[in-house]
Amino acid sequence: MKAIVAALLLVTLFGCNYNNLKDEGKGGGGGFDESKLQAPDFMTVQMALIGPKCLSCHSNAGGNKGESNLENYKNVRSQLDKLVYRVLEAKNMPPKEKLSDRELQLFRNWIDLGAPEKQIADGEKPDPGLEQGPNNFAKVRDKIFAKKCAACHFPPDSPDGPPPEKGLDLSSGTMVREKATVIFNRIFITKDMPMAPYPAITPRERRVLLKWFELGMPD
Repeated sequence: MKAIVAALLLVTLFGCNYNNLKDEGKGGGGGFDESKLQAPDFMTVQMALIGPKCLSCHSNAGGNKGESNLENYKNVRSQLDKLVYRVLEAKNMPPKEKLSDRELQLFRNWIDLGAPEKQIADGEKPDPGLEQGPNNFAKVRDKIFAKKCAACHFPPDSPDGPPPEKGLDLSSGTMVREKATVIFNRIFITKDMPMAPYPAITPRERRVLLKWFELGMPD
């Protein structure tokens, strides 16, 4: 009985939050809390957009149409490229109820942050100067690797800290060039680096990285 009561309480709380977020999104551009719009996390996107606009088709209950299930962060994260194309470029998803400009901006902002599972700190907002200036290793290291990969692939802050995972130190230009094929494959082919729950490499960051590889990985 206690388990049933707890489950009902969770459903009630989820329903209240869901309705509040859904109401915020009504009106084609009004109502979203500005902090949620500018720095959304997965919960905000899920409850404001994915839940009401996508899960009728892309869930177990909806038949996972197109072999796509968007019920949790892991599933959504694995389909980011397809979602970006369908929602922001082709603009044919959802097929019936189109997203408002405000909803599109919410989704775009989330993608520009790297589609984080949790809201990130103010200091980690997108860098407006990322695509300006020379594409050299210093930019790649300081503006991309240091923000997205340092937790696993930078030297420890103290001598007693663990070494970079799998010995891959992305703060070293020499090592990055030695492992360029592996890094390129993980970012551009399998697209699973950084691994969740760390924020993904954003489309803008990928453009900068790709340009750096095309230029021959200059210092």
